[in-house]
Amino acid sequence: GVRKAVAALRTAGIQVIMVTGDHPLTAEAIARNIGLIQGQTRLDASARLQRPPEYITEEDYDAVVVHGDEIDTWKDIDWDRVLSKLEIVFARYG
Repeated sequence: GVRKAVAALRTAGIQVIMVTGDHPLTAEAIARNIGLIQGQTRLDASARLQRPPEYITEEDYDAVVVHGDEIDTWKDIDWDRVLSKLEIVFARYG
C-alpha cells in the first residue's frame, strides 16, 4: 500500500521525503521500490552523461540520497541545495 500512498500524495502535489536508519544504498533501493525516487541521483547522472560525479551539476539530477554523516558539516547553502530537489531521502547517521 505504500507505493499507492506515495503515488496519491505525488498526484496531490505533496512532496514525500523519506528519513530512515537504513544504509544509503538500501534506502535508495527502498525509495525506488515505493516510487519515492523515480528520477536520477548524481551517480545516475554521472553514468548517463559519462562524466565523473564531481563534474555533474545540480541541474543534471533531481533526486538525492543524503548520508546522515554529511549533515553535521552543512551550511545553509547545502540545505538549500538538497531541499530544492524533488526526491529526497535521508539515510543512516553514524
